[in-house]
Amino acid sequence: MRTLLDLFVTAVRLHPLRLALGTFAIVHAALLALVFVIGRSDPGLNVNGIVLGWIASFLFWTALHWAWHRTDARRQQEQV
Repeated sequence: MRTLLDLFVTAVRLHPLRLALGTFAIVHAALLALVFVIGRSDPGLNVNGIVLGWIASFLFWTALHWAWHRTDARRQQEQV
C-alpha cells in the first residue's frame, strides 16, 4: 500500500510547479470558504482585508514557486 508521501513524491516528479499551484489553490479556497462562513456569523470580521491578504499570499507563494521552478529548470539544462 502506498503512503501519502509516496503519492506526493510521484506527483512531484510529474510536474512540480503544477502540483504546487494546485495544492495552494485548494488550500486557499478551503480557508477562504471558512472565512466566509465565519464572516456570516461575526459582523465585526473584516472579510475584505482577509480576502485581500489571502490573494496577496497566494500570489507571493505562486511567484516563489515559479521562480524556483525556473531556476531548477535552468540548472537541469546546464547539466545536459
